[in-house]
Amino acid sequence: MRESTRIKDFLFWGESFTLDPKYGEQICDEILRRGIRIEWSTTSRVDSLNERLLEKMKRSGCVMLGLGIESISQEVLDTAKKTDQP
Repeated sequence: MRESTRIKDFLFWGESFTLDPKYGEQICDEILRRGIRIEWSTTSRVDSLNERLLEKMKRSGCVMLGLGIESISQEVLDTAKKTDQP
């Protein structure tokens, strides 16, 4: 893929990659199965990660993981209309 398209890296945008760990693992498994050598990154909620998924992400080419870290201040969370629900 890298040679034929000249794509060398890409970003999976949104929390869906890790929100359902099986979904993220399936993508990683397919990248590995096909032998695709590419660097990629994604974003995630901290509470939707697990060690198995992180290991597969690393092996399949993930080079950067953006994490959403919320404020401890309830006032800031209220202002941003953030809740503890996904």
